[in-house]
Amino acid sequence: MTWMVTTAKKYLSDTCNALLRPYQNASPFRKRLVDDQRRTSRVTTILQIIPIISFTALMTLFFATMFSSEAAVYIGNRLGLKQKSEIITFLGIGMGGVLVAVQALMAYKRSKAMEDVVDAHARANRNTELGQRQERLKNAIEHLGHGSDSVRLGGAYELFHLAQDNVELRETVFEILCSHIRGTTRKVGYQQSSKATPSEEIQSLMNLLFVKPHDVFENLMADLQGSHLNGVDLTRARLSGALLSKTRLHGASLSDANLVGAFLADAQLQGAYMVRAQLQGAFLFNAQLQDANLGKSQMQGANLCEVRFQGANLAWAQMQGTNLIGVQMQGVNFLETDMRGAVPRDLEHLKVKRIVQMIGVESDLSSVTFHGGLNADTIQSLVIGLSDSEATQLKNRLSSEIDREPSSRPPENVITGAYSKEEVSGWMAGYQF
Repeated sequence: MTWMVTTAKKYLSDTCNALLRPYQNASPFRKRLVDDQRRTSRVTTILQIIPIISFTALMTLFFATMFSSEAAVYIGNRLGLKQKSEIITFLGIGMGGVLVAVQALMAYKRSKAMEDVVDAHARANRNTELGQRQERLKNAIEHLGHGSDSVRLGGAYELFHLAQDNVELRETVFEILCSHIRGTTRKVGYQQSSKATPSEEIQSLMNLLFVKPHDVFENLMADLQGSHLNGVDLTRARLSGALLSKTRLHGASLSDANLVGAFLADAQLQGAYMVRAQLQGAFLFNAQLQDANLGKSQMQGANLCEVRFQGANLAWAQMQGTNLIGVQMQGVNFLETDMRGAVPRDLEHLKVKRIVQMIGVESDLSSVTFHGGLNADTIQSLVIGLSDSEATQLKNRLSSEIDREPSSRPPENVITGAYSKEEVSGWMAGYQF
């Protein structure tokens, strides 16, 4: 039996050396694990072999103990055990533990293989979806540039549905559609054919983006600067913070529209219907609002510097804390129009700060022209953009202001004075500035 003991010793020595060899130079080995994926794979292979080697070694020792007394004594001494039964029990438990480890390893490998398959399918699906999405986007943009109105509108709806399905594309699609509106309506041919009312394509796009109830483009600010949108119907439209400078909106319907914080500098809104429009904190520098209907509109904190309101309806309009430098209001219908805290002072527009700063401040309307200061040529320039009937009506309303001395004295129906902090809280409720 001596040869069995010798063989077992040699086997144990070789096994231990084989197991320890990868770790004899630990630091470089760890570095290789990080830097080299190939060596990492090698370590993984070694770790998978360890249970098999361990099981083989334990099995060899088990049989050596069973059939050789010398081997049993040697192994018992190495393990600190005296009884042969204890040695056999110990080695048997060890083999059982190794078998459990082997089974766990095999189960892990099967699970990992299944995960790899699932990941591969997921990647394939993602690649397929990405390809389909790119194809849909490409087709929709191509349709948007088509010569037919109906095909272009179809392309717009394709983009809309694409944005519905893909949150990450919403801002891109929104900008593409706004750019399409700007580009289309700025063309001379379009403006000649749609002087007073928008085309079916443009009206449908405006409905889709700003009127129909959905949250696809929520919190995105439209850029429609310089667009030709005369006569467009934007009733209850969502245009908070929109960029609408130099936009033509003659005769447009903007009743109940949300234009909070909108940028409307130099916008042309002659004859626009803006009853109950929300214009808190909006910037309307030099906007043209002749003959516009702004009854019950909310304009608290708006910058109305140089705005032309001649012949407009401002009955029950809320204009507290506004900037009224150089505003023209000849022939305006005033009925409980609230101008408390309105002063000829430019603070911060597009923010609630101006309204807050004007709390407790008395109105100063010295820069506002309520009456007079007009002549025939001036009135003729004010009716540009209005229909013949609207122009005639405005001229009649302003006829009494011709050759009359300018006056900044507010009519009796205008409410002046200061407002309170509590009132500001009510105006701000539900709105974001």
